[in-house]
Amino acid sequence: MEKHPPIGIDLGTTYSAIAYIDKDGRPVSLDNSVGEFLTPSCILFESGDVIIGREASRASVVAPFSYAECFKREMGSGGLLKPINNQQVPAEVLSALILKQLKSDAERVLGEIKEAVITVPAFFDERRRNSTKIAAAMAGLDVLAIINEPTAAAICYGHNSGISGDETALDKKLLVYDLGGGTFDVSVVKVSGSRFTTMATDGDVRLGGKDFDERIVDYIAEAFTKEHGLDPRSDAEDCAQLWLDAETLKKSLSERNSITTVCHHNGLRSRVELTRQSFEDITSDLLSRTELTTELVRKQANLEWEDFDHIIMVGGSSRMPMVTDLLLRISGQNLDRSASPDQAIAHGAAIYAALLSDSTHKSDQIRVTDVNSHSLGVIGIHAETGEQRVACMIPKNTPIPNTLKKSFKTATLGQSSVVVEVVEGESVNPANCIKIGKCVVSDLPPDLPAGSVVELSFNYEKDGTLAIAARIPSARRSVQTQIKRELQSDPTRFNYWVSLLTGKPPTTDAATPVNAESSNEQGVPKSPYELLDDTYFAIGSSAVGNSLIKGVPQLLVKQVEAYQRELIFLKDKLSEYNNRSAGGTAQRIQTSTSVAKIKNRMDATAKKIQVAIIDLGKQCFQDDVEFSGVESLYKKCEQLLKQTKS
Repeated sequence: MEKHPPIGIDLGTTYSAIAYIDKDGRPVSLDNSVGEFLTPSCILFESGDVIIGREASRASVVAPFSYAECFKREMGSGGLLKPINNQQVPAEVLSALILKQLKSDAERVLGEIKEAVITVPAFFDERRRNSTKIAAAMAGLDVLAIINEPTAAAICYGHNSGISGDETALDKKLLVYDLGGGTFDVSVVKVSGSRFTTMATDGDVRLGGKDFDERIVDYIAEAFTKEHGLDPRSDAEDCAQLWLDAETLKKSLSERNSITTVCHHNGLRSRVELTRQSFEDITSDLLSRTELTTELVRKQANLEWEDFDHIIMVGGSSRMPMVTDLLLRISGQNLDRSASPDQAIAHGAAIYAALLSDSTHKSDQIRVTDVNSHSLGVIGIHAETGEQRVACMIPKNTPIPNTLKKSFKTATLGQSSVVVEVVEGESVNPANCIKIGKCVVSDLPPDLPAGSVVELSFNYEKDGTLAIAARIPSARRSVQTQIKRELQSDPTRFNYWVSLLTGKPPTTDAATPVNAESSNEQGVPKSPYELLDDTYFAIGSSAVGNSLIKGVPQLLVKQVEAYQRELIFLKDKLSEYNNRSAGGTAQRIQTSTSVAKIKNRMDATAKKIQVAIIDLGKQCFQDDVEFSGVESLYKKCEQLLKQTKS
């Protein structure tokens, strides 16, 4: 079978699509096995089979515990919020199944496919982007590039409208409003001939059409409860039916002013009418969150509304009339509807994929410059307060690739080493950021003065690789390190997961599954470094329970306990917000935004607890602190340390 040039894949939260460039240079969508160009990103594991797409969605009502959807939101987290067949499945495995199905659909028409460009939300951090690469590798795809969804939409628009490729034409400024099924992005893109430059981007990985569906589910369920005193959401099958109905109702309200549905539960039924106005009222806070983000991005790009040449709407949820009304109101401009909300992103990825292919004539090379969606900084000590603070090195919305340099000073006299801890996030408080790596300048002179200059250099590449150089000129010491947040996939582990979920005997290459202790979140066999962290974690967990034992580092214990208290506090706050009455529009906007922020903080805090416990365990091992049950763990640490040095 002939190998075809690479394809473009829009791996969506609720729907996915594939496209390729035909012999005439035009982007073409590929139908799936049932003749639709959109494949629902959902999976059903039933009777030993893996069912993907529309049929899986329909069957979710009768087998809700064997059904998975919206797992893109959990990419990079290591598991799903809802178990499938009692298994906490990595989101990467489920995304790999979707990609494998898309690859198969493409090969029915084009022949063998090996390479692809895959799109992700602009606001995805590097952990989520790398998880997407892992899923692709599991599906047997080589990823030529990961590009942002709004950028892909802009490439498609530029290609189809003819505004790209003319090097003599004036620059065009596009605002891309991308409201998909599970994520929301806004990007400002400047088109200069064949160069696409992202000027600013922002978004929300937990805001999309599914959140609008949820409001309809709650509206119908509360109407039923008011009439019968029973909540249909309490039954998994009835709740699944509500979700199916909600998506249909939402789409209908884009064409009609009102619609009536029937809700069944426990042998009872209710007829519930939903008007377009009611729908817009109960979702006004969600829409307002998109307005706030859109205005923020416009201001970050230093543009006024009249500066934009085109406002492009993509993502299936952008079809809602309330979205059109919002953009008309805030921009005062006509909206460009020439790009297909459902196909533009896949088409843009296909155009970019074809231009990256060696077998394609590159008469009109497209050059893409993106920005980083999250700031990168280092943890330092504030000179006046003595507290830890984050100093930003590469601000959010900085064009990449990029190299930035800054100078800092040592904190104390005779400092033996300088530790450069790198974090990702927008807060000056390290506790609210995610640690991604560090480098250490060691063996400093014993009489090094306080305030000695430390020169730092960050080199950030498009693939997420971060090279760090730290230099102390007065001590003639320097160090360089590279942080590449990327993991290697393991097809064997992928097959094991499929066997586990379908209940089939493991295939030959999956016959020896890696146990949970020796495999990481993506099902990849763990390196000695990862196993060492696991062992430190076990020691640290025991140390918290034996915190009064002499020698246990009390400061580290208190740090763990502080993070644990913070997590409890956040859970209480989340419960408080969820139990609040609806209130007015302003209150709903504030509540919705606060809930999203709390969930993100909870994720970050849980990770900080894990890191703090690992640090505690490592310190206990280094200090040889003795307490019950750690002797065997210490021996394991010694063995693993030898492996890391070999």
